[in-house]
Amino acid sequence: MDEDAVRALWLQFEEYFEVGDADGVASLYTIDSDRYTDDGRIVEGREGVKELYEGVFERRADGPPINKGYHAELSIRFLRSDVAIVDGISRRTPGVTSYFTVIVAKEDGQWLIAAGRPRGSVRD
Repeated sequence: MDEDAVRALWLQFEEYFEVGDADGVASLYTIDSDRYTDDGRIVEGREGVKELYEGVFERRADGPPINKGYHAELSIRFLRSDVAIVDGISRRTPGVTSYFTVIVAKEDGQWLIAAGRPRGSVRD
């Protein structure tokens, strides 16, 4: 079932994120993907995503142990058989709930992230 495949894609993202693997994270994005950052910048393409996450993981290594050990709650809605919207809720930083949306697309039989959008965070 494709919903299971989309969930597996997200679990792979979480695994790469957990270990700080920017190459792995970028491999889950389409070549022409885009990703908005929390501060409103946009990065484009797999290489841009890789550079973004390299910075995230570098800052994480230098700071307190945040952004680790989380599992997002997902809601998946298929727009077509090869495109879905994934809305997520993450509690990866203690005391903070973050909301995000990703668009996933099936390319050559593989689900990949085509676009990512943070939707804000609230303190619990």
